[in-house]
Amino acid sequence: MGAAQARAFHDAGLLLNAGRWIAATAGAAMIAWCIGLIPMIAGDLLINLPIWVTAPVGGLLAVTLLACIGAAQYWSARTIVPRWWIATTGGAWLAGLLVFTAVTIPLWQPGQPSEVVAVIGGFGGLMMAATVAGLTGFAAVRLVTGQSTEATVGASSLAARDGSRGMLDGRPNERAGWPPRLGGRLAPPEPGSAGRCSG
Repeated sequence: MGAAQARAFHDAGLLLNAGRWIAATAGAAMIAWCIGLIPMIAGDLLINLPIWVTAPVGGLLAVTLLACIGAAQYWSARTIVPRWWIATTGGAWLAGLLVFTAVTIPLWQPGQPSEVVAVIGGFGGLMMAATVAGLTGFAAVRLVTGQSTEATVGASSLAARDGSRGMLDGRPNERAGWPPRLGGRLAPPEPGSAGRCSG
């Protein structure tokens, strides 16, 4: 996923460090995977703990699981990626997990062969991946569009500022390159411009 995102951003003109982005995504995904294994590995221990322990710990782990990938990606390219990317990525993973649960829970039944269980899990995983990819892809389009708009506005402001420097108190500012020269001589003024300047 990190490699595909880095390639898409690069093709769109966002010059982020692809290696850093991919490494951050892979490391955060590993952390999220380990957090997801905790209930399966230590489920019996967690059940026996009091609620005032499991509730805050479970909440902290859930927030970390959802936010770690977006936070790692933001850290790897924080000069380009805005902070809302963290919340957007976390929301996409939350939606993906909900889709996975909605698909697999009704299909998984007691006594099913392991092959059927694996197929159902794989199908749920594909649905989760498609959900996450779609939502993060939409956010990526918004990010790229926002960067392009900011660049266009900045270029327009710079052009307007340079144009305003071409005239000083209504008089030509030759040092700023205004008016343009033709063959080393000043270009002739437009008809009626002298009257406007003198007025």
